[in-house]
Amino acid sequence: RQKQRGTQQYELLANRIRNAVETARDITARREREREREATIQFLRDLYRVTTDPEQSFEQKVERLLQIGCETLHLSEGYLTRIDSPAESPGQRTQTVVDVSETSELSESGDDYELSKTYCRMTVESDGLLSISETVQEGWEGDPAQEEFDFGSYIGGKVVIDGDLYGTLYFGSQTARTEPFSDTERMFVRTMSKWLSYELERDQMTEELRRQNGRLEEFASVVSHDLRNPLNVIKGRLELAREDRDSDHLREASQALERSQELIEDLLALARKRN
Repeated sequence: RQKQRGTQQYELLANRIRNAVETARDITARREREREREATIQFLRDLYRVTTDPEQSFEQKVERLLQIGCETLHLSEGYLTRIDSPAESPGQRTQTVVDVSETSELSESGDDYELSKTYCRMTVESDGLLSISETVQEGWEGDPAQEEFDFGSYIGGKVVIDGDLYGTLYFGSQTARTEPFSDTERMFVRTMSKWLSYELERDQMTEELRRQNGRLEEFASVVSHDLRNPLNVIKGRLELAREDRDSDHLREASQALERSQELIEDLLALARKRN
């Protein structure tokens, strides 16, 4: 009976320990979810504040977002890059650093790299996002990218303009992470990549519209010049004809001439207004 009582007490103690452990795990999980929720809210607030600031240029917004990304992800390096295929080497793609975060030390704006020697080559081939919490543990040791940058952790997303690859947005650190990138952190990078894609596409469309308007104004100027010369000749001839003889036909022709000249001026004004 004493042995049975001891067994019951042991089981009761074991149950209490299990319950305490489960309770602690639940509390830890709730706290983690709360931290992620707060981090998401703060990130979205920062993103909204920066992207909607009318006093900041696009370049200033990019610099600030790169720094927000570094702070949110706890990584030191943040970059926006452009990927091109040089005309002299169409089979080789080059990655050019467009902008960097304040804390970045490994690269500067304007630096060029062979895409084949960067982590971003895998980002480009992925579904839009690549995250590596421990590069060595995940098989990157000896890779050209590891030799070039020696990142311990990396996360990057594709930047796409009108369906075509522009480049990448990525963050990294020479220190490995103890935990994988969370879904929330991956969402951060996806969101910033989408915003950059949208803004770059809008800038590209605006520049194309500006070029089209410039061509329209040039065309209107040429057309109006070519039309004015014969119309001026006609006007002079009409004035001479009306000195010799006035008639309704000449007056109507003069009115039509004036209307043609007004249309030319309207065409020029419209072209300049669109530009």
